[in-house]
Amino acid sequence: LIREVVAYRNERYPHILLEASGNVTLETIGALAQTGVDAISSGSIIHQANWIDLSMKVEERKVVKRDPNRSVRQ
Repeated sequence: LIREVVAYRNERYPHILLEASGNVTLETIGALAQTGVDAISSGSIIHQANWIDLSMKVEERKVVKRDPNRSVRQ
């Protein structure tokens, strides 16, 4: 089916890029590359990764306006 879609695209819409995604593994990527798609994406290499839980906590602070007549260095 992918080869048929690539052929259809090549004939009618050659300016459109096609990406293959989903069930892409080291075992299947070679065959996908042979279909003529422009890009292949795979999440399988990160599915077993250990993730770090990061957050960005922002605290509100009062803004103090600087006196333009006062020197920065004292």
